[in-house]
Amino acid sequence: MSIAYGIGFLCGIAIVAIGGIIVKKKLFKEKAVYDERQEREQGVACKIAFYTLLAYNLIMGVVDMTFDTGLGGYVMMIIGVGISVVIYAVYCIWKEAYFPINQSYIKWAVLLIVIGLLCAVIGIMNLKADTGSETGIGCMVCAGMVIIIGLVSLIRLRIDNREGEEEMQ
Repeated sequence: MSIAYGIGFLCGIAIVAIGGIIVKKKLFKEKAVYDERQEREQGVACKIAFYTLLAYNLIMGVVDMTFDTGLGGYVMMIIGVGISVVIYAVYCIWKEAYFPINQSYIKWAVLLIVIGLLCAVIGIMNLKADTGSETGIGCMVCAGMVIIIGLVSLIRLRIDNREGEEEMQ
C-alpha cells in the first residue's frame, strides 16, 4: 500500500466523519427519546434478529460445506448481517419502535434512501470495474438493506398519515 493511498484513505474517513457530525447537528438537534413500549419492542426485535442470524449461519455453513456457492466468507457474512438488520428494523418500524417519539422520521427515511442509493452507485462501480466483486456485492447488499429500511419507513409514515386522516373525519 502506497503512502498516497493511505493518506487518501484517512482523508476520506475524516471527510465522512466531519460531514456526519455536521448533518447530525443540523438535522437532528433533539436527543432521541423512546418510551417503555418502544424499548420492549426493540428488545423483541433484537432477539428475532439474533436468532435469524444464528439460523442463517447454521444453514449457510451446511450449504457452504455441501455446495460450491462461489461466494467468499466475507460476502456470506455481510448477507447474513444485512438480513438480520433488515428484520430488526422492519419489525421495529411496524411496531412503531424504530424512531424516537420526539422526532419526525421522514428525514430519517429520506436520508436512509439517499445513503442506500449512494452505496448502490459505489457497488455498481466496483462490479463494473471488476476490481473487487466481493466488495461490489457487499456494497450492493448494504445498499439494498438501507433502501429497504428507508422504503418501509416511508410506507409506515403513509399508513400513519392515513390513520390520522381517518380519525379526524
